[in-house]
Amino acid sequence: MSDKNILLMAHLMRRAGFGASKDELIEISKRSYEDQVDLILDTEPLYEVSKHLMHRYQPDYGSPMGNSSNGASWLYKMIWSDSPFKEKIALFWHGIFATGYAKLANGIVLHDQIKMFSKFGLGNYRDLLIELSKDPAMIIWLDNCESHKGAINENYGRELLELFSMGTGNYTEKDIKEAARAFTGWTIANKEYMTEKTIRFHTEIVNGICPTCEEPTMLVGLTRQYFRCITCGADLEQHVNGCISYIPRLEKATLQSVVDGYFGDGKES
Repeated sequence: MSDKNILLMAHLMRRAGFGASKDELIEISKRSYEDQVDLILDTEPLYEVSKHLMHRYQPDYGSPMGNSSNGASWLYKMIWSDSPFKEKIALFWHGIFATGYAKLANGIVLHDQIKMFSKFGLGNYRDLLIELSKDPAMIIWLDNCESHKGAINENYGRELLELFSMGTGNYTEKDIKEAARAFTGWTIANKEYMTEKTIRFHTEIVNGICPTCEEPTMLVGLTRQYFRCITCGADLEQHVNGCISYIPRLEKATLQSVVDGYFGDGKES
């Protein structure tokens, strides 16, 4: 066992996992490099994270609201898993097929997507894309849940061809439209989740100038559309017109004058 072999194993464990302690590296270095690679590629875990353990330290683990606790359970698996390569692959695919809690508003959905990456991430890429197309997190993230006959949303069809499979220059605009048309009506059957997502309060905080009190302040997100000024308490509506501003929730006539004052003729300033 040489220092060179230890350094070689340390590099392998960083690349194929999340590193190893000095004592672990000394033990690992007793094996040949080829044997250690074979051991890493044997991704069937002998140890699973106990749900009871996670509930003990993360009481909201497994709940829709529990984004941080579900994330903590994955971090725990990264650290303690006896098949770290599997979790490294899940992290890799999570970086490629990026989704986030801000839009999904459900920790379980994200956690289930990570488990899907762990299960299919080392298999056939075609199978992975099929699973991704059935994944609630991706269906919501790229708005396919809102795509239906008469109002086709091309987000997922475009991303599937451009970023996830064929690449720019290998498809036509007609291909995108046909892919999007094929996915129309493909949505989430869980009505309870979709209802909860619709009414869920969000805690987004942005800095801005309140148009009511005209003071630089923080605007606290009550929902995706409505914010509240912490200085004067005014309820504001997020308005998109080439750029994003925040306008008071006023009567229509007054509201129009505010819009005109902020956006003029509607062109982006």
